[in-house]
Amino acid sequence: REIRRIGVCVRAGEPDARLFLEEIRAMALKQGADVLRLEASDPSALSRALSEAGPAVDAFYLSCDELMQGDGAEVVIDYATPRSIPILSCGARAIEKGALSGAVVDEELTGRMAGAHAAQILSGRAPTSLQTLTANPPRLLINRSAARALGTRIPPTFMGEEVSVYE
Repeated sequence: REIRRIGVCVRAGEPDARLFLEEIRAMALKQGADVLRLEASDPSALSRALSEAGPAVDAFYLSCDELMQGDGAEVVIDYATPRSIPILSCGARAIEKGALSGAVVDEELTGRMAGAHAAQILSGRAPTSLQTLTANPPRLLINRSAARALGTRIPPTFMGEEVSVYE
């Protein structure tokens, strides 16, 4: 299945959505794909946006906002699964619910790093003096059930220490 158009699902009013969409659009263009912005404020609005997008979307990408990693993920999964449309996500929760795959960061590690920074700030250190940290590298999380439903075989040679499989 060739992916020519990706429906990027974002929560309406999300402050980082514009930058996020620009980054996704730039990556998609390099691969010869187009991006359709699907913006919604709640699950009902998302359901309408998916219906309006219709068959013009070959894959979906769920942003990391609260809606798309919560109830919105289930709406997209319920829409896409019977249509055999793959779903990618930046968050593990959506992949565990039925999205196909995504590069995800370790949320526990990210929380520990944020806590360490907060402790330093509370002890008097200036926030601008702290080094910016990232939880690298992200790991690839694959939902094997979603892959099977799409007819996608994951070769054993693809698996590595940066890859986790959710059954």
